[in-house]
Amino acid sequence: MILSNTITIDNLLKDSTYSVPDYQRAYEWKTPEIEDFWDDLTDYLELKIKNPEVKSSLFLGTFILYKNKERHYEIVDGQQRITTIFILLIAIAILIVRYGHVRFPYHNDS
Repeated sequence: MILSNTITIDNLLKDSTYSVPDYQRAYEWKTPEIEDFWDDLTDYLELKIKNPEVKSSLFLGTFILYKNKERHYEIVDGQQRITTIFILLIAIAILIVRYGHVRFPYHNDS
């Protein structure tokens, strides 16, 4: 049975283990794809900072996941994006541990 759900990154990361099956291509994003991804994130962040009352969410694309017999998720489609998200989250976690906080370029202290 195929199920379709809209979920948040928070829900995507909760109590789940992910793997990329051997038949998938290796991580291949280069600077242009990463810059596009980063631009989408910063554009959204800029919008939310300027207009916090705006009800919107950032669409990160479609992920196709397969729950295998061990109840782990195999990433069937979207592995380039989800890998990039994981790399970004790990980088943010390292910055928080190292410096105690993360300062985003669009943050306004006033």
